[in-house]
Amino acid sequence: MSVSNVLTTEQNEVERGWIQAFYSTLNVDSFDIERWFEKYFENDASVTYNNDPPYKGYSDVSAHILQLRQKLSVKYTVKHVDAISDRIYVEIDATVIRKNDPEKKEIHLSELAVFYKKINESKISSLKIYVDPTPLLEKNKT
Repeated sequence: MSVSNVLTTEQNEVERGWIQAFYSTLNVDSFDIERWFEKYFENDASVTYNNDPPYKGYSDVSAHILQLRQKLSVKYTVKHVDAISDRIYVEIDATVIRKNDPEKKEIHLSELAVFYKKINESKISSLKIYVDPTPLLEKNKT
């Protein structure tokens, strides 16, 4: 017996709401990372950027995010969500401002995030983020 990857309209709406809540929490510069991780991630969940080694578990993931947040202010806009039975694909626009930039210039990045999460479950086992960091790296050179 095979399981269909096609979700009902109601299931799609639930998954979209979950994604919106996930990113709404991240859109605040100071947030409770422990609560955020506990709410959205399995204990041994991993976060991977492009081809970099994964950050695994609360300790690694939170240390990485807190390090980024010391340098960058990031606002996320969810552009599109596609959910299937065991993962969610999300197209995101990220607006980044370097905290040490006196001009507070916005840097725009496009991301694709793949959330490994089964429907009717509230936590992910893995998050893979694909982003071209070129605009951010070019800003570093100036």
